[in-house]
Amino acid sequence: MDGQNGPSGGRVLSVGKLLAARNPVALDVVMAAMAGASADTIPTCRVAAERGLGPARVEDIELVGDYKPIAGFRLPSVRMASGLVGAAAAIAYPLIQRRPVLDKKLCTRCRRCADNCPVKAVAMKPFPVIDRRKCIMCYCCAELCPEKAMTVPGPLRGLVQNLTGR
Repeated sequence: MDGQNGPSGGRVLSVGKLLAARNPVALDVVMAAMAGASADTIPTCRVAAERGLGPARVEDIELVGDYKPIAGFRLPSVRMASGLVGAAAAIAYPLIQRRPVLDKKLCTRCRRCADNCPVKAVAMKPFPVIDRRKCIMCYCCAELCPEKAMTVPGPLRGLVQNLTGR
């Protein structure tokens, strides 16, 4: 997917590639380069590398097979990241960050969220509980939940979460 509404929205591209890695951070770094972005501009890649969870540069990864940029790949707009708007966004973003929320009524305790969290921020107690200090907001837990019990709230709920700590 590319464009504004990834990873579960946007434009579907058929690139004819299958990417796999033992380390999910390495895979994200390679995919970022193929999409035409530097991994250090992607928060989940940058934070994961800072935490020692994977490499920060394509040059530090052993690649097998063809490696080249994806022709026509559209990155999300960066207009909001520049100038006065960017400065205001940098101040406001911590207040509206959206963290995954669990609906226990829908959760079947399948463990997909805990088993697939790249930073092991999700523990089963007996329902999934997210360690907010470890969470890198990759939203894998929400993307992989077959019951849609783990969701990413809208910006208003994100604001309430950050102001109340819930």
